[in-house]
Amino acid sequence: MKIKFFLLFVFFSLFTILCISKPIEFSEKIDESTLDKFQSIESELINLFGNEYQYYLTSDGTRSFSSLDVNGNYSINLVDEDESIFRHELFHIYFFNYLKGKKIELDSLPTWFHELTAVWFQKLHDLEESYPDLRDYYYDFFKYKNNYPPLIEDGLFYRSLYNFSFFLSKKISLKDFLTITTDSFARDDSIYTAFYTTFNDRFIIFKWNIYRFTRSIFFWIFVIIIVVLIFWRILISANYKSRKK
Repeated sequence: MKIKFFLLFVFFSLFTILCISKPIEFSEKIDESTLDKFQSIESELINLFGNEYQYYLTSDGTRSFSSLDVNGNYSINLVDEDESIFRHELFHIYFFNYLKGKKIELDSLPTWFHELTAVWFQKLHDLEESYPDLRDYYYDFFKYKNNYPPLIEDGLFYRSLYNFSFFLSKKISLKDFLTITTDSFARDDSIYTAFYTTFNDRFIIFKWNIYRFTRSIFFWIFVIIIVVLIFWRILISANYKSRKK
């Protein structure tokens, strides 16, 4: 009886150790090719953040998202096999843990900042600008601090963040951006101060708004009108002087 009890105890002990020490929990619905993609992306994130973090993969057929449960466990729910979605959601998990290591509450950073960094990593190897909608030139994603835009604006919201990340990537690497902004935020508790510190420029966000406006057809129409008015003024002035003579 004692031997059976001992063997049972050993079995459950080993089972518990294996469950706890396993870095990733995989749902049986997720195939091997998906897991291979995750491991490749994870290597990139380990290099970016310098640490490996535990998370769980599930697939309930609803939508792709990352979350934190009441026990402090991070999980990613997958629906499709889009690698860019993998990158986006897995970045969130690593960034959440990164912030925890710096004693920064997740909710203390605005929604737009969380999504900005995630889309930056998502498109890290093929960042490009895209302005198919006129609202892309002036859309205000900064107003989403503790909430998300309505579903109808979802594409506009993320596309604007892609464009902003493209603009920022020309000035700093993602790794340096994450390090400096979070260090500054941990000190001053202000995301805008963190931006100014990172770029040593209090007008960085203003410059971004000017930059994207210059991509607009309205900007070039405005420029053409100004040029025409200047030439028109010069011609009138020249004509007036010639008559005066």
